[in-house]
Amino acid sequence: MKIFFTAALICFSLMLFSQIQTQDSTSTTSPLPPDEMVFTFVEQMPEYPGGQEKMMQFIMDNLKYPTQAKDDGVMGKVVAQFIVKEDGSISEIKILRDIGDGCGDEVMRVIGLMPKWMPGKQNGKAVNVVFTLPVTFKLDGGEDVAVSFIGGDKEWLSFLKQNSKLKLVDEESSNLNEVILKFKVDENGVAKDVQVFNSGGKEADEEALRLFALIPKWNPATKNGKPTTDFGFANFPFKK
Repeated sequence: MKIFFTAALICFSLMLFSQIQTQDSTSTTSPLPPDEMVFTFVEQMPEYPGGQEKMMQFIMDNLKYPTQAKDDGVMGKVVAQFIVKEDGSISEIKILRDIGDGCGDEVMRVIGLMPKWMPGKQNGKAVNVVFTLPVTFKLDGGEDVAVSFIGGDKEWLSFLKQNSKLKLVDEESSNLNEVILKFKVDENGVAKDVQVFNSGGKEADEEALRLFALIPKWNPATKNGKPTTDFGFANFPFKK
């Protein structure tokens, strides 16, 4: 059994993943008062104590592959979202995409175990910030593959650098204005039904859509070793 995960909004590495099932499940962690402002992007993004590597290790140490999911051969990405409050505590954990058989619940459980984070800051003041965390469940020998850019992450970033009219963030920059596009890719690698999943504003959204239109084909998702139609998500790490 293998469990992989990628922290969103920490770096600008490509994140493309298939959507298997959608669930809107929210935890019982302390909700924010309705009048409190929540930021999507801030000058200094929230950070797990010790950084990304420590967070990855924490998840690896605590996440368990649900028995039913293993028995059913369920694999794929669960995408969780939560708010890192101004005091560093985690609130309003929810699952944006689930693969079923308890995987989403397990991700929520582990996030709920996390210690307080270093809060995000805007203009030097701690604020509430939304954080998105994809977690991939994969069994040894599994043949399911998600939608991906032809050539992988390195070629994706090269494509963006060569064609983007907007500046991209540096790897260590927190000055991120991220656009995420959602789209469907058929078994022949042809993309369609593209839409803005996470907006970076009118100019950034339009540039992401322009860049997307330049891509002739994608690597299609596979199920049991065979190409299949599935959803994909592409990140465009523009600079504010």
